[in-house]
Amino acid sequence: MRVILAEMDMTQQELIKRMDKPISNSSMSQIVRGDTLPTLTTAYMIAKALNKPIEQIWIEAVT
Repeated sequence: MRVILAEMDMTQQELIKRMDKPISNSSMSQIVRGDTLPTLTTAYMIAKALNKPIEQIWIEAVT
C-alpha cells in the first residue's frame, strides 16, 4: 500500500476521503504499515478508491 500511494502521489488522508465509507486515520495507518489486513469490505473500498484490482494491492504483496 505504501508503494502504491507513493506511486500515485496520494496521502493516506486523500485515500480515506475517496472511500465510499471512510475509515479512521489510525485504521488506515495500520493497513498501510502492514500491521493488519483490512476486512474484505474495507479492502474493496480501498481498491475502488485507488481504481485498482483488489488482488493487485494485497494478493501480489503476499506472494
